[in-house]
Amino acid sequence: KYTQFTFEELRDITDNFSENNKIGEGSYGHVYKGTLHRTNVAVKVLRHDSWQGPQEFEQEVEVLSRLHHPHIVLLLGGNPEKKCLVYEYLENGSLEDRLFCKDDSPPISCLTRYQIAVEVGTALLFLHKAKPQPIVLRDLKPSNILLDKNYNSKISDVGLARFMPGDATSVRSTSPVGTFAYIDPEYQREGSFNAKSDVFAFGIILLQLLTATSPVGIIHKVSTAVDQGHLMEILDTSAGEWPLAAATQLACIGLNCAEVQRKNRPELENVLQMLETMNHLFRSEERPKSAAPTLFLCPILQEVMEYPVIASDGYTYEYDAIIRWLQKSDASPMTNLRLENKNLTPNRVVRSAICEWR
Repeated sequence: KYTQFTFEELRDITDNFSENNKIGEGSYGHVYKGTLHRTNVAVKVLRHDSWQGPQEFEQEVEVLSRLHHPHIVLLLGGNPEKKCLVYEYLENGSLEDRLFCKDDSPPISCLTRYQIAVEVGTALLFLHKAKPQPIVLRDLKPSNILLDKNYNSKISDVGLARFMPGDATSVRSTSPVGTFAYIDPEYQREGSFNAKSDVFAFGIILLQLLTATSPVGIIHKVSTAVDQGHLMEILDTSAGEWPLAAATQLACIGLNCAEVQRKNRPELENVLQMLETMNHLFRSEERPKSAAPTLFLCPILQEVMEYPVIASDGYTYEYDAIIRWLQKSDASPMTNLRLENKNLTPNRVVRSAICEWR
């Protein structure tokens, strides 16, 4: 339930907006930690001289007071006169700060990064499917993704979000807003945006989850590494040991989402389906790391193959697994590119090697 607070109440819970309680700042204003009814909260004070301050405040209230999702930050209330907003407090701060280990914070494991990707994708799809009007964020980036004490992620800062007219395929804007490296190139060039503008930003975030590097130039960096077979060399090693097949697939998904042309980006539903499958496989993996050579493992199941077959993408899969995959997709499980055909050829060399190994 949204509550209107007096400015005096907000001063009390933040110790008069003490510098010691300041936990964030940016072009939008400042964020302070406060205590309300023995519960920690975050109080955002928007800058009054910001050209988008009043509009951003109203948009944030309208979006967050109408929609509730486990991976979207909870708005508790605010003060419209002073443009203050009160949110639930998330202990681990922003994804950006944790990716770059700000204040010597521990690195996020690769498993947790997969989970964050799924959670953010789920919340984004929820916004895009909102009724009666879909919502496009326009400013999705790691600094706007917050983490609780268990590293569960929540999208925050939706002041630049826009409601899409029910039947509109895109909306024109007088000037693009957002953060440069995450802005859809077509939005920058033509001034129109839609849900796939958020998909572009999501793709950049996926690549950052893998590499923990700046978003500037990241598309070229990752695509070059994938093409040359050197992806492992640019992965963030502080995350632990990355499973190569899963990391490669995540990189390909990120690159597809970040395609320059909007029409070439995948639908978010399909992206989420692939991410959820990867995350499940990653979590359910119980085999010892050295139990079998990677060559013997099906990239889909991550298990030693019984009947290995070669698909038209050149990769070898367990027969039953690739058949099930092809029943629902025309794309390669490894590259996410469209397969030339659905022909399968027995890989007798690998099967013979597996039999000998056993």
